[in-house]
Amino acid sequence: MKILIVDDNERILTSLASWFENAEFEVITVTSVGEAAVALGQQFEKYDVVLSDFELGDGDGSQVLAEARQQHPEALRILMSGRSKRDTMIRTTVAVLADGGFFEKGRSPVSLLERILPLLGG
Repeated sequence: MKILIVDDNERILTSLASWFENAEFEVITVTSVGEAAVALGQQFEKYDVVLSDFELGDGDGSQVLAEARQQHPEALRILMSGRSKRDTMIRTTVAVLADGGFFEKGRSPVSLLERILPLLGG
């Protein structure tokens, strides 16, 4: 399985990449909306999961998830943020674009894997 992880925090990006690699995912990481658009636009790539932070330096995760929905409609899309789920914009984005739901940063990546694997049939 292949996952695209989008986060502008290198520490979190590296940590998540390591967890998913240990779970035998092929991991692609990028740090911006622009880089995500390029990665998602590659015709030869097929993503099973797109995991994006909400707040990115050049935009937000809703842009990434919208592009993922268009380019890879079969991919599970998950939005993550360090901010509270109470934020209306985040809740709206999750409802419309993130079919895999919301993941709060700071929680164990194990809980994220436990959510993703059953949704992928694993």
